[in-house]
Amino acid sequence: SYNVKYPIIFVHGWTGSLKSLKEMQESLDKDGSAQDKGAIYSTTQCNVGSWPKSVSVNFEYYDDSGDKGIENYADKLAKAIQTLKSCSSSSEVTIVAHSMGGLIARTYMQKYGDASVRKLIMLETPNYGAPLAYFAAEFSPSKLIYSTREEYDAGQMQPGSDFLSNLNSNAKECVYRKDK
Repeated sequence: SYNVKYPIIFVHGWTGSLKSLKEMQESLDKDGSAQDKGAIYSTTQCNVGSWPKSVSVNFEYYDDSGDKGIENYADKLAKAIQTLKSCSSSSEVTIVAHSMGGLIARTYMQKYGDASVRKLIMLETPNYGAPLAYFAAEFSPSKLIYSTREEYDAGQMQPGSDFLSNLNSNAKECVYRKDK
């Protein structure tokens, strides 16, 4: 029997994939914490209550739609979280996010509220920018119009970008919430 109280959703970072956090997901399954349910997408469907609460899923926001931008990925995360809550009959989820995944999670919480998020755990999230993001722009035909999804996303993560300025100016104070 698995023992986490809330389902876990992993969100990878910039240019990452489902493989990025898979080892962590598998470790939680192996040690009896959360059953590995594999990947979840914004289009995933399941029967209501068909999963236990003690599950983990690996969220993929890159798809064939060509969507780009952290705001679009946050919208996809909203759909995936709603599906996860429905499948597990849970009112909240725990988000474990790496790098840009943390910015996606923060954007989700800013846009949709934090009522569905029990905990947000961010690993190496560039909350105030990633200086290496300038590197991606160097290869862009224009520093204002990024030609690929990766370049656009990197532009949003540049220190002082409009995206980060907006995200941080509207940030709530982080509060430690002790489990009951």
